[in-house]
Amino acid sequence: MSVREKWSRPIEEEKRLIWELLEKGEISGSGAGLPLEFEEEFKEFVGCEYCLTVSHGHTALASAYYAVGVGSGDGVITPACKS
Repeated sequence: MSVREKWSRPIEEEKRLIWELLEKGEISGSGAGLPLEFEEEFKEFVGCEYCLTVSHGHTALASAYYAVGVGSGDGVITPACKS
């Protein structure tokens, strides 16, 4: 697959499907429709008990911290990041 194909703009069918999901309110973490179907199939595929679709990385991190009990005032140690 070429870079152009990999990062091509959405086709009309994809735009239609996304619009339908937005209209129904079936977006990430909604617990309904296509996101729920994806979560169920992904759980089975990777063999885990839970799966939650989220809209971006910040929400993913916040959800993970909440799941393990990180709260206000708790410290989280991470490795240094060098770009």
